[in-house]
Formats: sequence, structure tokens, C-alpha cells
Amino acid sequence: MNVRVPGQSCTTAYTDGVHFNASALGICVPVHANPTKVLMHARGKKDVPHRMVTYDTVTNTFTAHPNTNYSRLSGKRRTDLHNAADWGVVGSTIHIIDTDRLRETSAHSSFDMDTLQWHKHGPVPFEAYSPAVISAGQYLLVI
Repeated sequence: MNVRVPGQSCTTAYTDGVHFNASALGICVPVHANPTKVLMHARGKKDVPHRMVTYDTVTNTFTAHPNTNYSRLSGKRRTDLHNAADWGVVGSTIHIIDTDRLRETSAHSSFDMDTLQWHKHGPVPFEAYSPAVISAGQYLLVI
């Protein structure tokens, strides 16, 4: 999954007809409790929606976690859409701020790496939200 440039994506074919899709700006972090595993937000088969997937680097296996992601773009930022999502890791939790730039609304959700569950936290006041502050990681520390 060597994708590094924003906007770049990669599709890798695996057994049983699974094609694993990943994006350069999508979520991809080491699991807090076990650094030999990597947690990604990606898609397997084309008819399966994006979900959190754990990749075990020791056994070379994937485990999908069928939990709901409340973010529309899964941590991706595209210039051709008015939706954007920024993400950051605090401890063992991945936080996502999902923003609709046209309607000037934002929502906060998170994924707990210990329980492998999504949590919806509610709206974020748009006036208090700044993409530059999110990118610097300062906003997530006060949530």
C-alpha cells in the first residue's frame, strides 16, 4: 500500500476476488496495543462499502471490522467535492472531523482501536473549526 501523494490511490488484488483499495490520505495507522498490526480504512470487494481493516504484518492477513463509519469521506480530502474529512490520532483513538464546506457544517466521530468500534460525537460549531488548526493537531486536543 505504497500510496503517498494526496489524491493517489492504490488497488491491490488478493485471493478470493478481493481487491483492496487504499488512498494516500485515508486512515492508515499502527494499532496502539500491537504495532505489528496496521489499521486502515479501506474497501475490499467493489460492492462492499469502506470499513476499518486490520492488517497483521506477521501473518500477512486482513481482518475486516464491520462497524459503521459516520464520516462520509473516511479521512479523505478532495478538491472536486465540497465534503472533506480530517483525521488525527490521540492515544488509542482515531478522531475524524467531517466537514461540508458548502453548507458550513461539521461533525465529529471517532474509532476506538482497543474496542474496534465507531462512536458518533455530534456536530462541531463551524465557526470554531479551522482546517489549518486540525492539520496542526491542536483542535483534537481540546475535544
